[in-house]
Amino acid sequence: MSLLDYFRSEKKNTASLAKERLQIIVAHERSQRGTPDYLPQLKQDILDVIRKYVNI
Repeated sequence: MSLLDYFRSEKKNTASLAKERLQIIVAHERSQRGTPDYLPQLKQDILDVIRKYVNI
């Protein structure tokens, strides 16, 4: 019976699929927005200072 239920199940329409995908993209972009842009440069500066005093 489960095989028949698979074929009878309602399929999502394209609008709801597009909405769901857009919500995922927006959530991902919002989570990335909070990270500061200066962190990679700060990391490099810290490593440069450490290299100045310690052999790495």
